[in-house]
Parts: sequence; C-alpha cells; structure tokens
Amino acid sequence: MNIAPAIRKLSDYPKLNQDQLEVIGHTDGPLLVIAGPGTGKTFVIILRALNTLLLGKAEPREMVLCTFTEKAAFEMRDRLNAAAREIKVDDDFDLSELHISTIHSLCNTLLRKYRHKTSLGHNYETLDDLTQILFILEHFDEIIGDDYGVLGVQYQKGRYFSRWDSKRRAIEGAKEYFNKITEELIDSEQLILSGDRFLSAIGRAYRAYQTCLFNENRVDFAHLQSLVYNLLLNEPDVADEIASSIRYILIDEYQDTNYIQEQLLLKLISHTNNICVVGDDDQS
Repeated sequence: MNIAPAIRKLSDYPKLNQDQLEVIGHTDGPLLVIAGPGTGKTFVIILRALNTLLLGKAEPREMVLCTFTEKAAFEMRDRLNAAAREIKVDDDFDLSELHISTIHSLCNTLLRKYRHKTSLGHNYETLDDLTQILFILEHFDEIIGDDYGVLGVQYQKGRYFSRWDSKRRAIEGAKEYFNKITEELIDSEQLILSGDRFLSAIGRAYRAYQTCLFNENRVDFAHLQSLVYNLLLNEPDVADEIASSIRYILIDEYQDTNYIQEQLLLKLISHTNNICVVGDDDQS
C-alpha cells in the first residue's frame, strides 16, 4: 500500500478505514471493490485517482474515470477538484485533462476522433432515449409496420409482433429489444434464423432499424458503444493507439455495466490492465 503524503493531509483522511486505504493505495493491476450504499465508494475512487497522480504513476490525460449518469460524472469532477484544492495540489496538475464522464460520452469522444474509420459521416447525430423513440415512430412503417409484423407478415390482427396491443407499446418494446441486441452483441441473423416467430420478427425489425439509422447518419447510445467496440476489434492500429494512451481506468457503479461496456473497458485498458471497478452487488 503506497499513499502519497499529500493525501494524508485531507481533513477526511482519519475517517478512512483500512479497506478504503488499501483501495486508495493499490495502484498497479486490476482491482474489484464491492461495497454497499453509503460506504464512500465514490470518494475512495476520487482519492485513488489523486493518489495515482501524486505518485507519478500517470498523467491526468492518461486516466479515465467513468460513472453512469452525466450528473454523477459532474459531481465526481467537482469532488475531485475540491479534494485537490484542499491539499493544495490543484496547481500541480491540469486536472481538466482527466477524462471524467459516462461510458457513452467516452465512446462519443473516441468516435469524433476516429469517425473516418467508421461508416459514420460528418456531424452524425446521437439519439437520446426520447429522440430514439421519436425516430422509431417516424420510421414506424419501415421498421414495424401497421397492424403487421415487419416485412408485411401478419401475426395477430391489431397486435404488433403478436405481443403489443398499441403503437406506443410496440415502439417502447422494440426500442428495449433493439438496445439489448446491440448491447449484448447479439447477431440479428441468428435471431432471424432462430425459428422463433417473435425473435425472427424482432431480428428483421432490428436490421430495418439499423438501415434507417445509418442512412440518416444517426446513432443511438447503444450504437455509440458498438461502433467503438467494432473499431477496436477491426482496426488494430487504432486500438493500439487508444490503449497506449490510457494507463488507468476507474469505474464507479460497475454493477450497472452491460456486456458490451465490459468488453470495451477490457480492450481500452489492455496495455496495462490497471482497471479498478467499484460496485454494489445488492444493486446489480
């Protein structure tokens, strides 16, 4: 356990228990931290990041801190800056170079830089939850169809995919399935050929949705991640360049990650394996 002298000057330092100190002082290799609510998980991540910088293990630009809402990311940066000011090290580093964000935002940053290596055009638009629903509504006939399953295959009159009894529910349900297919890296072709009527229809609808999405140079949050994942998978030079620029990744609320996010994080930190994830198994 190696803790920089400046960290010990924090007014809250005496309140830290041995387990928290072990996390803060662990600076090399992977680390999984499981703790319940109200145990100071986020504060410990912040101190671990500061400690890593103070020990000279990395520059701010080489460190990524992720959480799962924009509000939480803002609060994390605010608390980190406050801690740095308290121990008077805020002038020692350019903390604005620390990448503190959601995983979606991190993926968007990478896509903006390497867009030319993807199928996206200039000035692509990212759909949030609401605009994704509106997009499916706008292209409803192409993706789902009126009173019919996709591609004009009728199932049960008045019920979309033989499951949802209103257009609104069909849109909301399809959106959830589309995101799950993307986030779990499910092959839509396997769904189409599954022999299951519903899964086959969802697979075809997903493919139609993707076509509409990319034809209009748009991406949803799930596709932000899948595009970066495919970029890392299919462009070794890009993957190497990105991974070599990141020495540490720290993830708060890790229990909220999905499959593609886990795979992304492992690829991003493949050069050093310096990844620390903090979660609450009671909330998973």
